[in-house]
Amino acid sequence: MNIVKAQDVTDLMLYWANRDGDLISNLKLQKLLYYAQAWYLVNFAVPLFDDSIEAWDFGPVIPNVYHEYKRFRCDPIRYHDEAGKEEKQFSKEQLEFLVEFYGVYIGIPAHTLVSISHNEKP
Repeated sequence: MNIVKAQDVTDLMLYWANRDGDLISNLKLQKLLYYAQAWYLVNFAVPLFDDSIEAWDFGPVIPNVYHEYKRFRCDPIRYHDEAGKEEKQFSKEQLEFLVEFYGVYIGIPAHTLVSISHNEKP
């Protein structure tokens, strides 16, 4: 099984968001990564990425990804990179999972994801 980095998942989601005109703040990104990891573990019994997740005041956070994008504060993250490069490191199974996951979760506002994550048990 191919385990990737959280930054790989981030790059893919930000590429899709910018391509599709969706807005992702660092707060929303953290929740998307958390739920992607959780649902991948539930469905495949292995982690999607190998980065640690920490419990912070606003819920689960992947520290290295948070620090990479904290300069955006609560504004949407602007992402510019080569089209398609983001998908190359993922297995077919991972990419299919992420396409489906993204389609469901991108429409959920950040504050809703925060509320959900605060009301769930880890």
